[in-house]
Amino acid sequence: DETPLIPYRATGGDLMLAQRLQKCLKDAGISVIVRFGSIIVAPPLIIKQHELDDGINALDQGLTAFRKAL
Repeated sequence: DETPLIPYRATGGDLMLAQRLQKCLKDAGISVIVRFGSIIVAPPLIIKQHELDDGINALDQGLTAFRKAL
């Protein structure tokens, strides 16, 4: 199913899933910005390989926690 979880230009209660995802990612150590139905992840421009690996693992943990919460 290609129906988006969050409607385009969502506001108010429609953003509840985005806010839940933001919390799961934050709990895993990833800071993100939620804007309408978009989740913005912006790692630093200068990053070491092990930091990138740690970030990808944390992102995976956050997404897994979100999926389990659905």
